[in-house]
Amino acid sequence: MIRISSRIRAVIFDLDGTLMDSMGVWNEVDREYLGSRGIEVPKNLSLEIGGCSMYQTALYFQKRFGIQDSPETMMDEWNRLAYELYGTKVRPKKGAREFIASCHSRDIPCAIASSNSRELIEHTLKSRRMEKDFQVILSGNEVRIGKPDPFIYRECARRLQVEPSDCLAFEDLPDGIVAAKKAGMTCIAVCDEASVDVQAEKETLSDGMITDFTELSF
Repeated sequence: MIRISSRIRAVIFDLDGTLMDSMGVWNEVDREYLGSRGIEVPKNLSLEIGGCSMYQTALYFQKRFGIQDSPETMMDEWNRLAYELYGTKVRPKKGAREFIASCHSRDIPCAIASSNSRELIEHTLKSRRMEKDFQVILSGNEVRIGKPDPFIYRECARRLQVEPSDCLAFEDLPDGIVAAKKAGMTCIAVCDEASVDVQAEKETLSDGMITDFTELSF
């Protein structure tokens, strides 16, 4: 059990693999998107692009796979492929709703700092009736440089009007943990099936690790 410090004044969540059990969706999207172009999905692709903004991921796909579409066209297609899956298959991690409710009961605002698109973030939250749980949402549409750059976390703190040192972040991938730590935040790693191969690295980089949100207390 990890006890949350009394000095924490805001909590910031990554979305995929952290707040939501959703990484399998992107494996499915990658298979369909690349498969339609006769390209096999490389092993560990999700780890290689895990912290990238959607725009950075599009540039990566152009370079690695020789795709000629513009980044905007690629992002539109990814959103279309993922939209239904996010509305029907994605669920919050165990204990996430209860932990967020505990934060709110203590007047601790919550935010999302995700490399995903705003469209999919908002669609997911509305589908799970969680759209009112977050005071700030910062998406991959709004940042050109993704994690491990700390900008997205620093900007979340600024919008929450809280010092980064008073923020607690949750992340499932090394790049995200590094981004939060560079921003000056405490960061707890969340276990996820998609990142089992880098679990030891996550534990080393973070300030603690949880299997799910039931392992937290105030």
